[in-house]
Amino acid sequence: MSKPSLQHFTRSLAALFSVNAMTLVGGILLPIAIARTLGVEALGVFSGASALGLLLTTLIDWGYETRIPLVVAAHCRTDILRCLTLLRHAQQLKLLLWCVLAACTLGVAIFATKGRLNEEVSIYAVYGVWAIFRALGASYMAALRGMERYSSIARLENTASLILHGGCIAVLILSQNLLWTLLVLPCVEGAKMLIARSMVLEGAWEEAFRQIPHQTLSVKDIWSALREQVHFVVIQALGIVESRAGIFALTLTAASAQELGFFGAAMRFPIALRTFAGALFTMLLPSFASLQNTSLAQTSEQQKVLLKQALVLGGGIAFAGSCFLFLAAEPLVSFIYGAAMLPAVLLLRIVAALFFFQTLSNIFEAFLLAHGKERSIGVASSLVLGVFFTSAVLCFVCGIPLPVLLIAYAVTGVSGLLSCVYAVQALHILFPRKLS
Repeated sequence: MSKPSLQHFTRSLAALFSVNAMTLVGGILLPIAIARTLGVEALGVFSGASALGLLLTTLIDWGYETRIPLVVAAHCRTDILRCLTLLRHAQQLKLLLWCVLAACTLGVAIFATKGRLNEEVSIYAVYGVWAIFRALGASYMAALRGMERYSSIARLENTASLILHGGCIAVLILSQNLLWTLLVLPCVEGAKMLIARSMVLEGAWEEAFRQIPHQTLSVKDIWSALREQVHFVVIQALGIVESRAGIFALTLTAASAQELGFFGAAMRFPIALRTFAGALFTMLLPSFASLQNTSLAQTSEQQKVLLKQALVLGGGIAFAGSCFLFLAAEPLVSFIYGAAMLPAVLLLRIVAALFFFQTLSNIFEAFLLAHGKERSIGVASSLVLGVFFTSAVLCFVCGIPLPVLLIAYAVTGVSGLLSCVYAVQALHILFPRKLS
């Protein structure tokens, strides 16, 4: 890879961010429509179900969304069979994991409701079906990212997001029912998965795919794949948990649906803006990895340049975005959600810094993953989030009240602490002698 230029960096980041443009808008508009049409309680149910659905998707994906683009980027021109073998094994393992997790989740739901499955449980089931289509489609989208087919990704993602969120809002207005609204999700996600598959398996890839023997994974293969991917899935799962830590903590402490609704309304802004951090991570991960192929001195210098560009441009945009959320919290909440959601204003001002901290974390995570430091990332995240959730559960057990404001401050502090930990680890790699 040639020396990174600021112009190339900016152009690549703009292209990848455009991929998430419709998701960004839809991620804000759909909760607004639910809150205005069905009320705060429905928004609380939606927030809880979507958080669980994303966590389930991450577990089913088992870290392949991070590994596949790295392998494809390195071997798509020299060893297509290796890429396709990894892709097929990933899909088989995801189907197996989904069957196990879906059976366990359904069993718990039936036991908790004593066989009386209500509408809320049905909503969670819809997200369970959405999760498998999302996870399978993620493998093909990851392969396209490894091929650097960003224009094709942009067209597919933006079109699917427009149909998904537009369809959900249309059904919501017509049916006034949350369950019918969310049924659009698995339908659109399934169609997107099939289209992404056809985009990957074309040309030389289609010919190579026919040469792969149709073999079912053995128990040994499954165990080996689970062990190889464990650090990647831990990182992805902890990333989802971190972004929804407040919602999970409020759920564990039996908060009311109204409190979940207010907190969910505030969190929707930094969560939606997180797509920028995701675009930055998607670009930086293969870029840092490709620089590993050059000489040691050249690699270190080029990675310093790329990291500096990411921190200056990406971090600067994220800092400006966090300041905007803090200063414009009241007009944003009142205009978008209405006067009934004004208690979410103070919460939004507290969690506004999450956008900045999570962007920094993604920059340093991409750098560390390219250097094979996935284990250290998982350990740091596990320790910090473990302390947070353990404290929340202990307070609940001991009868100590946990106000929503305190949860908001704690979530912001956790994100800031993690970004600092990742920064220190990255600096130790770049400047080993100065920091030793």
